[in-house]
Amino acid sequence: MKSIKVFCVGTILILCLLYTSCKNNQDDNDYNPQTIHTELKLKLVYGDSQNGVFNEELKDSIVFEVTDGNNVPVPRVKIKYEPINGSVLYDYGLTDSIGRTYCYWKGDCESGIYKMNVYLVDSEHVYRDSLVVSSNISYPSNFGLACFPLGRYIEDIAVDPKDGTLYLVAENDPCVYVSYDHGISWSVLSEVPFSNGIKGVEVQEDGDLFVSTTYSEIWRFSDNLKWEYLKTISGSYINLQSVDNDVLFYSVYGETYRSVNNGNDWQLIEQGYFNDVAIHELYAHPDGTLYKLDGWDDILYSEDKGDSWDFLSYKRLFRMDESGIMYSSKSISSERTIMRSVNKGATWSDYITLPNNEFSNIQIIDFCVQGNDLFIYANDLRVYKYSISNNLLTRSEEAENYFYLRHMMVTKNGTVLLWDQNDLIYNLTFSEM
Repeated sequence: MKSIKVFCVGTILILCLLYTSCKNNQDDNDYNPQTIHTELKLKLVYGDSQNGVFNEELKDSIVFEVTDGNNVPVPRVKIKYEPINGSVLYDYGLTDSIGRTYCYWKGDCESGIYKMNVYLVDSEHVYRDSLVVSSNISYPSNFGLACFPLGRYIEDIAVDPKDGTLYLVAENDPCVYVSYDHGISWSVLSEVPFSNGIKGVEVQEDGDLFVSTTYSEIWRFSDNLKWEYLKTISGSYINLQSVDNDVLFYSVYGETYRSVNNGNDWQLIEQGYFNDVAIHELYAHPDGTLYKLDGWDDILYSEDKGDSWDFLSYKRLFRMDESGIMYSSKSISSERTIMRSVNKGATWSDYITLPNNEFSNIQIIDFCVQGNDLFIYANDLRVYKYSISNNLLTRSEEAENYFYLRHMMVTKNGTVLLWDQNDLIYNLTFSEM
């Protein structure tokens, strides 16, 4: 029995010694090397003076190295990144086994020279050495990701018909966003005085801004920079449209309302099955005739400001330019042809067919008319620009990694916006095919 006790005590002593030895080794491994090496130096390996584009990380990470007095790389040294412009993925970096750390720098929506201070930090968080790196940020030559708050589900975008200012609303977001540079960068225009989400936005020529909410409320934001509650209309699938400076249409589930005094009063003008009365697109011909695309992809027209509607034709996509010329995709079975009507939809003729080229089964996702140009977004992830005046077809590069985008808008200066869900991208350039 005595020998067993001695054995147990000895075993415990050995285990304690082993534990103490392991703990000391672990402490040595965790020990910050700055407390050992007194002559650490921070130096730039590569990545300085890169050219970058708005709202995107630089192509190459910026690499720094820390060495001791003998020029030997030192691992596990803390580095602080302090950008003067733009942003970094992490504020601090820790050198790896070869004494290096990698900084990922992202530009914002201002062009020019960006600078960042980089510091070596000792164990008491005191800066001991520093460097300054720079980059040149500018508009991209092709597609770019717009500067818009991340994590927002985009509900609607409206354009001011007078000056081209853009307004955007997002799901469960208590703000209206505005862009003065054709959708490249966005800022908060105003917080809203209600907590429910915003579903739609519309702006009039006089600058009055209207929004519809998930609780079916209609609000107006005027030049006095104040929000005015107008009306609650129960329903869902909300769509707010305008045709001139006073007339607005509000389409909810199974009902359409109209206001002829800038939203102050609303009148129920149509009831029925939702797809019958829905307004997906609304246009006013120069002669006053209204045209709408309903939930069945039917084009209907009204000659009495919406009191009654008559069937015109079936088209999957429908657009009208300022002169009253109509454009539409040909049919679901032939989705790479745009048709045109110059007589208010009485007859249609093929206008332009996208070439298949290297993409064997090209189909049109969306298209817009802006001035004398027709912009077509296709499933090869390119935007085609057709010049109506000289019959020239050009196209953008491929919008890589954005295959799910389904909405398109073209601003007054010809900037193309594509968006869906949380992403909003823009394109500025086209080249001959």
